[in-house]
Amino acid sequence: MKYIIIGLGNFGASLAEKLTKMGNEVIGVDVNMSKVEAIKDKITHAVNLDSTDITAVN
Repeated sequence: MKYIIIGLGNFGASLAEKLTKMGNEVIGVDVNMSKVEAIKDKITHAVNLDSTDITAVN
């Protein structure tokens, strides 16, 4: 399966890591670059993006 996790706080990061360990493709998205950097080697893809900005999601 493929998942997108928006928000890489405690819950989001934990969920993303568990889904990846289960063999899923996971894209993690967060506006905070330090959170993206912290998880980038643990999940499939990590993206720095403000998901509340409509122009960023188009």
